[in-house]
Amino acid sequence: MSKIDIAVLRKERTDALSERNRIHDSREEARQDVDRLRRLCLDTDNDHHRALNDCMRIEEIIYEIDDPAMETEAAMAAHDELEAAQVRLSRIEERSDNYVQALREAESIVSQLDKESSQASRRFGDADQRVRQARRRQRHHHN
Repeated sequence: MSKIDIAVLRKERTDALSERNRIHDSREEARQDVDRLRRLCLDTDNDHHRALNDCMRIEEIIYEIDDPAMETEAAMAAHDELEAAQVRLSRIEERSDNYVQALREAESIVSQLDKESSQASRRFGDADQRVRQARRRQRHHHN
């Protein structure tokens, strides 16, 4: 093998290493996105529980004060409060659905990057092996 051939193999190895490192960095960023989205899902789940509890608490108040025979101010206010709480609950559920969808997509990206990382590591290993073999042949050729 000539020095030029070995230089070409080294360049291929360097390119493979750069690609592997780029994919590893992308995968790490994607994993951080997954962690962030998991925290958001958990926070939203906690918000959902609180909003659901608010709705149930208000419904209990309405049940206690609601008299079909008369429209009391307290009952009307409680109904308004319940409606507002249900709107908050609906918004939280929508946000939760969006976060869950984003989490699934981010997990899919991580999975894809895991595969690409394995392939890139294999390509780097193969390129490294070719450089080592070429050096060995060159040394044996000179001896």
